[in-house]
Amino acid sequence: MSEPTPDDMEIYEEVTADVSAVMTRLTSLLLHAEGKYRRGEYTGMSDHEFDRAMKALETLEEGWPMLKDPKSPTDKVGHEDMDKEDEG
Repeated sequence: MSEPTPDDMEIYEEVTADVSAVMTRLTSLLLHAEGKYRRGEYTGMSDHEFDRAMKALETLEEGWPMLKDPKSPTDKVGHEDMDKEDEG
């Protein structure tokens, strides 16, 4: 395997920036929908759309773990946070 060229590195940086932007957008979309769901509001997306967005984010996080947001909705288990709110 040959050493990466400056052009290769530039392409890698562009792709990384694009992937990062998509991951940021998916994270924001999913967290927003989760918040609305917990408040009993219409999320603006179907369960199927939510699941597809979550799967897409999981796939990107597996391929680009260094770009994963520490607050990613993929780290939440069910409605664990909502259960805690009900106890309090």
